[in-house]
Amino acid sequence: MGSPPSQRTVDDAELRARTETRLRHQSALVELAQLRATGLEAALRVILCVSARTLGVERSSYWSLVDQDEAIECEELYTLSDGKVASGGRLAATTYPTYFKALRTCLAIDATDAQSDPRTSEFRVGYFDAFGIGAMLDVPVWRGGRLVGVHCLEHVGGTRSWSPEEQAFAASVATSISVVLEAEARTRAEERYRLVSQATGEAVWEWDLRTDYIIWNEALRTVFGHTVDLEMCGGKWWIEHIHSCDRERVTSAIHAVIDGDTSAWSDEYRFARGDGSMAYVLDRGFVTRDETGRAIRMTGSMQDITARKALEERLLLADRMASMGTLAAGVAHEINNPLAYIKGNLDYVLETLAGETGLDPDVVLALEDAREGANRVRAIVRDLKMFSRAGAASKGPVDVEAVVTSSIAMAWNEIRHRARLVRRAGNPPPVLASEARLGQVVLNLVVNAAQAIPEGATEAHEIRVETGVAADGRVFIEVADTGVGITPETRRRMFDPFFTTKAIGDGTGLGLSICHAIVTELGGEIAVESDPGRGTTLRVLLAPATPVAAVEAAPATRPAQSRAARMLVIDDDVSVGATVKRVFARDHDVEVCVGGAEALARLAGDQAFDIIICDVMMPDVSGMDVYGTLAAKAPELARRMIFITGGAFTPRAREFFATTTQPCIEKPFDREDLRRAVAAVTSPPSPRATT
Repeated sequence: MGSPPSQRTVDDAELRARTETRLRHQSALVELAQLRATGLEAALRVILCVSARTLGVERSSYWSLVDQDEAIECEELYTLSDGKVASGGRLAATTYPTYFKALRTCLAIDATDAQSDPRTSEFRVGYFDAFGIGAMLDVPVWRGGRLVGVHCLEHVGGTRSWSPEEQAFAASVATSISVVLEAEARTRAEERYRLVSQATGEAVWEWDLRTDYIIWNEALRTVFGHTVDLEMCGGKWWIEHIHSCDRERVTSAIHAVIDGDTSAWSDEYRFARGDGSMAYVLDRGFVTRDETGRAIRMTGSMQDITARKALEERLLLADRMASMGTLAAGVAHEINNPLAYIKGNLDYVLETLAGETGLDPDVVLALEDAREGANRVRAIVRDLKMFSRAGAASKGPVDVEAVVTSSIAMAWNEIRHRARLVRRAGNPPPVLASEARLGQVVLNLVVNAAQAIPEGATEAHEIRVETGVAADGRVFIEVADTGVGITPETRRRMFDPFFTTKAIGDGTGLGLSICHAIVTELGGEIAVESDPGRGTTLRVLLAPATPVAAVEAAPATRPAQSRAARMLVIDDDVSVGATVKRVFARDHDVEVCVGGAEALARLAGDQAFDIIICDVMMPDVSGMDVYGTLAAKAPELARRMIFITGGAFTPRAREFFATTTQPCIEKPFDREDLRRAVAAVTSPPSPRATT
């Protein structure tokens, strides 16, 4: 028989065994440290395989806490003998209360005899017996100071003691699982962050104030078109891409936050896209400070609000146009009243003198010049009302030639100092549109054409405005100039909101954008042809309005003399009333009332009038009030009313004119128009044709 080993031999063997175990554990931990598996499931599989192989246990698993920490659920279970992986299974705290308590309070549950250990014996029936588990080593997994799961090592067979080295290794594996869970949580958070930023279209950024580098998300490329390295943009790059007119304001505001004691910053400014165009952005950021209060990082997001700004500008412009319309209608009313008696009296004088002989020709010429001046003022007021009329968005058949003529008149000061005007009127049919909005388009195109031509060379340049019917049957309005022309790059963007080649302050960049929107809304299209140095042609195409049966116009001759009639003229302007009386006094018995109240008092005692000529817009009692009273008390007399107006500048007046069937004549009126209206009312009706 050999002699028993000496104590030294035993100690040496144990030392070698512990060393081998330690090396095996270290090798396994190095393997886990170099783990490159992608995804939680793959990473857990590698960890559990290494853990089972290193400790020589049959079953290695990870269970996560669920149901508000009241149960654990198996995420991955690795079996050493066959290399199979499984998942599923759920254990509730209500069924295994002792185990859950130990899990929350112990560094590790090292059950040498799992069947009898009070911490684990609850699993004997239904779990240990089913799988032949005799010992187990369970290590809690913590993340961020919170218990999130447990790493379970289950020995199949008899009892097994767990050495301190094995427990330390299991704890290290639990830490590896925690790291993997943290990485997975971070990946999911980043994915959520990416999806949210993608959904909102915001460019999210993080600015390291110590290194001056800014990290951007993908939206800097997809939304703003930049191709720079998203992780290597410096603060200088960002500042250089702020519009020069906004740069000082924005940088001063952001540095005031960084250098101060506040944390939030927000601003709106213009930011250059990758193609050089400017986007309006809303930028917001929050400062992170170290323990001394020094700003070390700033995180924020930049949102493209160009479309919103364009809408705001359009609404503001629409509001200004509505205000201008109200103002223009009021001004027109105030101008048209005195213009009515100026023009009416000039017509009266010239008509009276027409049969006289021996007159000084210069006197007659002076009167005719004065009448021509009054007609020009009348045309100016009419054009202004067309471009600023309230309710301009309503559609109806619009005379294209009339709109173009008024637009040219409005733009004449821009045209005459720059170019000759060539007008080619094709007399196209009406189009279904809003007169004011179509006028806005034509005016904008004509003004743009004029501004593309430098001043001082009128004979060398021309602006051609042409109308007609295109080959496809649509009505066209074409504005061409011999100006500087447009580059292909500008042509691609000329209808974009806020795009302008004019100097700062000379334009908003909304004119052509609004034209494009109006024409598109009308169901038409606007096209451009241009080359640098060779001028530009813009063509608007619109569908003609539904043909309407033509109404034969009355001959422009003086109406036949109607019978003598008793006439009441109502106007709050004494001079207008006197002018109307002067027009009809030779043929009719004319009385004048100054204002609606005086007229109603007069009519209360005497209604024997053949015709009433009444102003609409009068203080206190308006022409509409007079009509309403007569319609209720003397409907036959109400039907003999003719309205004259200097302009309808209230909603009530506009609605009245839209619904009344009574004749309405605008001031300053032509005498013949007024005489025809009176003749139509005082003459007996024509007999109906019989068959």
